[in-house]
Amino acid sequence: MIKVICNSSPIIGLCIIKKLNLLWQLFDKVYVTEEVYREVVQNNELRHYGEQELINAVRDNKMIIYKVKNNELVEAMMGRLHRGELEVIQAARELNISRVIIDDRSARNRAKDMLLKPI
Repeated sequence: MIKVICNSSPIIGLCIIKKLNLLWQLFDKVYVTEEVYREVVQNNELRHYGEQELINAVRDNKMIIYKVKNNELVEAMMGRLHRGELEVIQAARELNISRVIIDDRSARNRAKDMLLKPI
């Protein structure tokens, strides 16, 4: 079973080109963290791209919202990376998921440092 956890920018980008469904076509389980969900649904300044698509995907069990357990570690790592990116990395570790979909170079490098495979 191939599992992945995704950051907000890739979700928004896929929604812009109307291809969010590629995530569940390519992967067996697709997770987003609570912060990523919040970024897309509540804090999305890009004309609300992805808002309804993500709501529908979660409602239809195509994507799963995950609550990070070790928030203290996420808080301690805050700095160069945003909370959403840090939650994706931490959630991947907690869920034993090796693949993370992250677009930011610094976040991809941090994920690699944590022995994750950024896509």
